[in-house]
Amino acid sequence: MRVIKFRAWSKAKKEVVEIDGIRGDMGFKTTGGYDLWYESEFVMQYIGANDKNGKGIYEGDIVKESQSIGKIIFDDGCFIIEWIRNKDFFDDILAHHVCWLKVVGNIYETPLLVE
Repeated sequence: MRVIKFRAWSKAKKEVVEIDGIRGDMGFKTTGGYDLWYESEFVMQYIGANDKNGKGIYEGDIVKESQSIGKIIFDDGCFIIEWIRNKDFFDDILAHHVCWLKVVGNIYETPLLVE
């Protein structure tokens, strides 16, 4: 069975928080009981795979493979890597080389990696 998880960037707390549930029209309930109001552009979905260190990979994560850096995006019905720097090999399809990836940040907390 596929695990479905979400996390979100909280503008108020300036950190990524895990989402435990949806609170109807109020927003999301997060780990620790913090309420996050709807900010849908900041919600990130777990892609169903982990990096080489066992860390969960989410949409919006910045990943590194060898000397290449990319970000995980959802495009045309699937999660792919949008390469930013030094794409050395393989294609953008995530399934082919997820075991070589290392999560090094996300687009909200480490934006300098994607500029």
